[in-house]
Amino acid sequence: MNVIHTTKCAIYRSWDSCDKTTLIVAITEDGVSLHHFDTNYTEPESTLLKLTAPEALSVAERIQRVLRGEAPQNDFDQPGAKLIVTRTTDGDPYREGVSIGLDSGDWNRDFHFRMENDYASNLADLLQSAQK
Repeated sequence: MNVIHTTKCAIYRSWDSCDKTTLIVAITEDGVSLHHFDTNYTEPESTLLKLTAPEALSVAERIQRVLRGEAPQNDFDQPGAKLIVTRTTDGDPYREGVSIGLDSGDWNRDFHFRMENDYASNLADLLQSAQK
């Protein structure tokens, strides 16, 4: 049995009341785990990502760029699965936020997690703490 204890963790819920997705972030000694749960369907789906500390820092920096109104500078040329950070908006009432999406090349298994700016700022801070 392999037991992993987190040094920090947080749970985020999507900003859509009808969207039942959750993102659990756990900082461990060797990096960051992102666990995305999607219970919108008959069969719940889950994706677990393991990021190194430099990868987590890259995601945090891109979130902060979006929050400042800048382009996130996603690396679309990177081979394999990647996390894409974008600015997102929503209609009634109007909201601005950040979306984190997994692009693995299989749209059936990818996810998009939309959150309010405050959540995004907290997530960026948490991801940066993996460097410490």
